[in-house]
Amino acid sequence: MSRIFAGLLSRINMMALGYVAAAFATGAAILGGASLLALAQKLVYDTGGVTTVTNSLMALVFLTGIIAVIAALPALGLAVCAELFKLRHWSIYVLGGMALTFAASRGLSTFQGTADFLFFLAAGMLGGAVYWRVAGRHAGDWRAPEDPISEVVPDFDAPEDVLEEPEEPEEPEEPEEPRKSFTIPPPGL
Repeated sequence: MSRIFAGLLSRINMMALGYVAAAFATGAAILGGASLLALAQKLVYDTGGVTTVTNSLMALVFLTGIIAVIAALPALGLAVCAELFKLRHWSIYVLGGMALTFAASRGLSTFQGTADFLFFLAAGMLGGAVYWRVAGRHAGDWRAPEDPISEVVPDFDAPEDVLEEPEEPEEPEEPEEPRKSFTIPPPGL
């Protein structure tokens, strides 16, 4: 029992670490997309102004915190389901990240168009992939292996002939007298 508890505690820590890493990756992708859009607008409209590295890092930390708070409950539900059902395929986490960012993007009213929406979906894909890499590919490892006794318990929904007890083997008949073998003596005797 303590092995299962220790494994579960370890998985909870890995899930938390994976969630923080996914939120950071999602924030970085959104910030990167916004920076690319701003750069494109600056090249087209020449609005002036320079974004400093300090402002970008502060924005990344701020955006990571916002993403972590907004997506916490839905992501927790997805992670718990994945742990309980041992869902380990990367596509589940990528699609889950896309669904989370899609829901979050619908709640925000600051969208300017399709490009923002696509950056959000790409960021969700990246966040889901990062979570899978850190924690999702080992989902359900904390659970005990299947009980070996369940393999020998009969299935009561099986056909009747499967459940019948095997017949006892017949006792062998008494052996006959051994046959006398005839040997040919070697030449020269």
